[in-house]
Amino acid sequence: MEYYRESQDVKKIKKTLDVLYVAVKYRPELEELYKKTKKEYDRALSIARKNHNGKIISEAKNKTKMVWRVIKDTTGYGSLGTGKPIMNGNPEQVFDDFNSYFANIAPNITTAMLHSGDGSTFEVKKVENSFYMFDITDAEIRSKILKFNNINKSSTGYDDVPIKVTKKALNLIIEPLKFIMNCSFKKGIFLDSLKVNIVKPLFKRGAPNDYGNYRPISLITAFAELFEKVLAERLLSFIKKFNVITKHQHGFTEGRSTQSAIFDLTWAIVTALEKREVPDALFGDSSKAFDQGRIQGGGAWGPWPPSRILYI
Repeated sequence: MEYYRESQDVKKIKKTLDVLYVAVKYRPELEELYKKTKKEYDRALSIARKNHNGKIISEAKNKTKMVWRVIKDTTGYGSLGTGKPIMNGNPEQVFDDFNSYFANIAPNITTAMLHSGDGSTFEVKKVENSFYMFDITDAEIRSKILKFNNINKSSTGYDDVPIKVTKKALNLIIEPLKFIMNCSFKKGIFLDSLKVNIVKPLFKRGAPNDYGNYRPISLITAFAELFEKVLAERLLSFIKKFNVITKHQHGFTEGRSTQSAIFDLTWAIVTALEKREVPDALFGDSSKAFDQGRIQGGGAWGPWPPSRILYI
């Protein structure tokens, strides 16, 4: 319910507006008054909506989540559509088509980004320092697993082992896990069994027969997630130490978010205006893009072969 419409100022103007709406049909000379009152009503409604949204955001425990909820309610757009793929044809063929699309979209996008219309390319500055995978400890494994935040979720990887079972059996599996992970780091081998993902193509919006309108949701095993978190911590430590990522990066960066990006943009605009300059902004939509990383000449685990994917 749009509670801001129930404010006394809005209701008072709305009542007058309704009377004028009927009166104009019989007395055309009241049309100007009706238009003026309509503008007052729209202005009052806008102020009431702004005050209402500001109040519920300020009172919310999770303000970021509430901001996006307000945006969704205001624009009328849902987050991810129905979530149910609507495809015709043989199920096995549909799965193969999804697999082909998701397996090839990252290389295709990367090629398109690297090569512009005139055939030129750009190169990323190389980091000459070495990236070392130091051994993992019992304390690190215990800390990572106990921080898994989906203990109450029923979703699992292909092994059907939920996080809560891994936590309860932690004392029994911690030594084998440490041995396997350290061997993986030293020998540069990532187990094939940890590369198996269950991928759910989640329909967003648009034409249901367009594979680009689906978002792949990947469900990995708890052990694969542990590997991921350990590697991410070491990689991020290296990236921060040698300033690999620009200070203007806001996404997927600790302590930064869409809010910090908006603040920087606003500050840049205000600064330009104070200098009597004309600020320009260029926005790109990468909603259908996929992330892709490549390590040349080996690396943490060398060139990884494609993961096996199970579609359900």
